[in-house]
Amino acid sequence: MDRNIAMDRNTTQLYETLGLPKSASQDDIKKAYKRLALRYHPDKNPNAADEFRAIKHAYDILSDPKKREVYDRHGELGVNMMNTLASPLFDPHIESMLCTFFSTASLLFVLVIIFFSFLSVRIENIVQWSYSVVFIPLWIVDTIVLGVVFLQFLQSMSGNSEDEQDDADEEDNEEDGEGASSEEERKTRRDLRRNNLKRWNRFRNAVTLLYFSLIVLFQVFIVLRLDGWVELSAAIIFIPYFVVETINLFPNIFNYILTLQRISASADEGRLTFTTNLTLFFANFWWFAIRLVQAVLLVLRLDGVIPTTCSWAIVFIPLYLIGLKYAIQLVLAYRAFSRIPEFEVATQGKMSVMLGAVALFLFGAPFYTVIGLLVTKLDGSSISMSNVLIPVFLVLSILLCCAGICMPCMLCVSRASFDDMDEGAAQSLVDPSKRITQSGEPMSMSSQDMD
Repeated sequence: MDRNIAMDRNTTQLYETLGLPKSASQDDIKKAYKRLALRYHPDKNPNAADEFRAIKHAYDILSDPKKREVYDRHGELGVNMMNTLASPLFDPHIESMLCTFFSTASLLFVLVIIFFSFLSVRIENIVQWSYSVVFIPLWIVDTIVLGVVFLQFLQSMSGNSEDEQDDADEEDNEEDGEGASSEEERKTRRDLRRNNLKRWNRFRNAVTLLYFSLIVLFQVFIVLRLDGWVELSAAIIFIPYFVVETINLFPNIFNYILTLQRISASADEGRLTFTTNLTLFFANFWWFAIRLVQAVLLVLRLDGVIPTTCSWAIVFIPLYLIGLKYAIQLVLAYRAFSRIPEFEVATQGKMSVMLGAVALFLFGAPFYTVIGLLVTKLDGSSISMSNVLIPVFLVLSILLCCAGICMPCMLCVSRASFDDMDEGAAQSLVDPSKRITQSGEPMSMSSQDMD
């Protein structure tokens, strides 16, 4: 078993089968395959069927640039895993993307932890920094995010991207499968799709840039108010946030209309019941309504419309409704699966509900702990801000550990193990002018066979 695994992770065996070094070009691979395939083809050499299959197998992998790249790093084990759930771990491109993603996520988590640390010591007056200094880690995060979004916007303005061309070509091929069309019609249709995709990508990237710019402006308003530079009411400070929520509303409206049309088309007589309409409306707009109501309550409390005698627990009621909604949803789902007569389906459904309940607890427990401690702090308790933020620091530390240590280390260990095997692997190459027999011993070819 260990020997088979070692062979799977050997990154030179297929090259040895073709008699080539790992630095061989695609032309060299094609030439070696044609030469060996003619020599070992069963029609010419009936006793060399196994050798021919080995040569064909080596060529199938090495002639594919993506498979070859995976094989050069992970051997046949990586090639065999390319079509499985673990394929991202064996794809060099995806592996590079994962490392970049987790490295960036680690940096962002560190900056957020530093921000909450600064915020904690500033609120407790341990330091007398201005809030513009406290927000420096958050400014760095904003700069990274806005930089990425801005680059995407510039790329969309510069011209057609490869993704746009691929999407247009794919749709064009799908339509060609349904009916034949002339080359000129296909070109016109493809150009039209590319232009439409270009306009859509420009609009989407422009909206995304506006979206994050408004979020940064909201933070700037908060800092200006906290540092006393301007005397802005909470209603004015929250204007960028309300604009952001207005942007968020449009996708919900479009999704609601499309869902209604799709269900109406399949419903009897094209009519939907009031219950169905209400369910769809709630599913599309409940989260938006929660965020909007919460923001309005905060504005009213900060501006003194809601009296200071009112507990902050009342202000945060919309946040409690989020957990209540998911809890009720899980209970109803569990009861629905309990009524299903099929045992396997009912069991799988109940297990899914239980996993959902565990996830709700893992995410909800620290969130509502922070809300409860924050309410206690705002209502006049002497609890320190650092104690209020303890669940936040714990969650961020766990995320930092997972993003900054676990995944990159696993990739590095995996890569190191493969590199060690590569260094210890046999480097001998098989000369294409020699024949491989079933016994494994090469036979010299005569000049007549070479011809």
